[in-house]
Amino acid sequence: DRWANDESTRNRKALIFEKAGKVKEYTYLDLKEISSQWANLFIEHGFGAGDRMFVLLPTCPEVYFAMLACARLGIIFYVLFPNLSYDEIEARLQNSKPRGMITHPDMAERLPVHAMTGVEHVFLTEGFGVNLFPSEILIPSVIGDFPRRSLTRWVTLSTPLYLLYTTSGGTAPPKGVVHAHGDMLGHLLTARYVLDVKEESVLWTDASDPGWVVGIVYGAFAPWLCGATSVVQGDHFSA
Repeated sequence: DRWANDESTRNRKALIFEKAGKVKEYTYLDLKEISSQWANLFIEHGFGAGDRMFVLLPTCPEVYFAMLACARLGIIFYVLFPNLSYDEIEARLQNSKPRGMITHPDMAERLPVHAMTGVEHVFLTEGFGVNLFPSEILIPSVIGDFPRRSLTRWVTLSTPLYLLYTTSGGTAPPKGVVHAHGDMLGHLLTARYVLDVKEESVLWTDASDPGWVVGIVYGAFAPWLCGATSVVQGDHFSA
C-alpha cells in the first residue's frame, strides 16, 4: 500500500508472472486493489486474525493475492507445495486444523476429505464446484462484487504471519514453523543490504514457489518492501 498510495510509484510493476509462454503483469496498485477484494471476501465469510488459511494451488498469481489478503487481516496462511502426497497433506491438515482452504478444482480431489472436518469454506480459483465439501465458493464468480479497498488489521511484531513445515527427516515427522509479521524487518534488511535491491530493481528468485520459505520471502515480501519488481517463473526452470 505504501507504493500504491504514492502517485509516482503506484503504476510501477510489482509482479511479473510468466508461465507456459504467457506473461501477466501487476502494478503495486493492482496488487493493493486485488488483495483488498480477496480480504473483503474472507471478511464476508467470517475470517479474521488468528484463523488459518491453507493454499493448495499450482504456482499462479492467485497464490500471491491470497498471501497479501491474509497478511492484511492477520490470517495465518500456509502455502502447501503442490507436489505433496495425500498422506503429507493429511498430516498437515490434522496438525494445523485450518478454517479455510484455497485450491483449484483439479487439485481439490487430492484433499483427504476426512481430514477436512474443521475446514468451513473451500475457495476455488476457477472452474466449477467439485461438490466434495459443504461450503464451496467459486472466487471468480463473486470477487468482482467486493470493494477494492479493505481494512488493514494492525498487529504486533510477534503476531503469526505464515506457517511452513520442515521437510520430514528420519527421526520425526515434519514440524510446523510459525513466522511472524516482525520477520518482514529481516526480509527488508537482507534484500536491501545483502542483495542490494533498490526501488525499481528487478529481482528474479529461482526458488520462487511459495511452498518454500525462499519463495515467500524473496519472491514476494522482500522485493515489495523495497519497492522493486518480482519476477516469478511458473514453469519448471529451464536455461
